[in-house]
Amino acid sequence: MIDLGRSRTRDAVVRELFAEPHVAFHVRGLARRTGEAVANVHRELRRLERAGWVVRSTDRNRVLYRVDEGHPLYAEMARLVAKTVGVSRVLAAALFDVPGVLYAALIDVADGPALGTAAPLHVLVVAETVDPPPPAAAALRPAGQWLDRGFDLQVVGIDELRGRMGRGEPSATRLLSRSRTPLVGDEHHLRALLGAETGD
Repeated sequence: MIDLGRSRTRDAVVRELFAEPHVAFHVRGLARRTGEAVANVHRELRRLERAGWVVRSTDRNRVLYRVDEGHPLYAEMARLVAKTVGVSRVLAAALFDVPGVLYAALIDVADGPALGTAAPLHVLVVAETVDPPPPAAAALRPAGQWLDRGFDLQVVGIDELRGRMGRGEPSATRLLSRSRTPLVGDEHHLRALLGAETGD
């Protein structure tokens, strides 16, 4: 198994690789995504390659790396990575390009159960409309099976949320003041959608 929790660079690289196992990453691109130094990222990739976790390929003059989904312990390692360093990345990948989702966030530990428990993960989705609702639940289902977790999914339409904010409803203020980790969009994007401060 990959030794996690001892190297910030390793954790960041593994998180990205396992969050999108079908993607082959260039070293510099992976360094940009993780915010880590190119040399450190390259060193961790070579270590993972020697250990059999990463497959190296070439595209013209570029060297690319991706996680080896054929590794006999891949499924077990993927679940471990998701539960330790990549829960939000797994959820963000699941919700990426889901029609009708304008913004989504994972409600953080301070407002809900710890991510290390089996309790449901609280996910907020702001949608173009709730009639019909966006297929967010269906998109999250495989991620939930992979993480071995359920979801407490709250979907709210953007027009409804704007109205509630405009009327100063306490429920809307409480909803948007909760600590959260963005999955789709960011807090600036949410404020732009609402045309008002979100209280974060």
